[in-house]
Amino acid sequence: MRILVLGGTAWLGRAIATAHLAAGHDVTCVARGSDVPHGAALVRVDRDEGATALAREAALEGSWDEVVDVTSVPSHATAAATVLAPRARHWTLVSTISVYRDADRPGADESARILEPSEDPHDYGRAKVRIEEIVRAALGDRLLVVRPGLIVGPGDPTDRYGSWAARAALAGDAPLLVPARDVAAQVIDVRDLAAAIVELGARGVVGVRDAVGPVSTLRSLVDEIRAAAGHAGAVVEATDAELERLDVQPWGGPRSLALWLPPAAAGLGARSNAALLADGVRLRSTAETARDVVVDERARGLDRARASGLTRADEVAVLAALAHDAVDG
Repeated sequence: MRILVLGGTAWLGRAIATAHLAAGHDVTCVARGSDVPHGAALVRVDRDEGATALAREAALEGSWDEVVDVTSVPSHATAAATVLAPRARHWTLVSTISVYRDADRPGADESARILEPSEDPHDYGRAKVRIEEIVRAALGDRLLVVRPGLIVGPGDPTDRYGSWAARAALAGDAPLLVPARDVAAQVIDVRDLAAAIVELGARGVVGVRDAVGPVSTLRSLVDEIRAAAGHAGAVVEATDAELERLDVQPWGGPRSLALWLPPAAAGLGARSNAALLADGVRLRSTAETARDVVVDERARGLDRARASGLTRADEVAVLAALAHDAVDG
């Protein structure tokens, strides 16, 4: 198969290109960067330049069995659809579960209401809705929209899952901070997501699929991570009020207990993946992902600067403040 990956140099895009290569396909990546997987052809394009930049590349001429786009910029989607849609047998658009309007409804599936669209790429969920509109208008019944939930695995640049692995490994026999309010949580390994995109694309599957893992809880995922990291210390619970007072944030970003969803977003950790599984997609166990992520985090440096999560030093300070409050109380 002749495959065009719009991206291919980072995280999911690179994983998709790698999986297509492993399947024996002829892969071309279109990107500004240069770090494409070995064996893939690279066409250097700044997609901010629009359709003209894509149209002038002779390497992009001819027909494509599969086009995969991961963009979150509506103007990029418009340019790609204009130039490439007429020559694509099948197109896979990687969207997001952030397109859904009601984030507080566990068990929802692909039929749930979505947000109003926006051309603003900084309004992530609404921009993805607009991209879906653009590509659907150009591709019609040749389009598969994949809406992933939280993507995890080795190499994750967001650190939302990996920060837990690093803290558990650093803690050793010392305490580990967790929220007292447990929440539903589901993750999908980047390798499984990439493999699913390759398989569904090769079979010409169309429609919409929520690409999410099995519903679990944050505490269960953390316990798997602790086991993989060999954490033997105590688990210290903190209430919402205590965490707020000590400036510990939910979900992601600096100084956060990553993956911990606020009540208003409870449904984002408990969506249905029935349609995906009905397609025969296989998902590895979250325990296997935990083991691989711990290995990866050790290799990349447990105490490195991160995009998300408490540092171990901040965690120790929070634990000390909680202990002091308990004595005073």
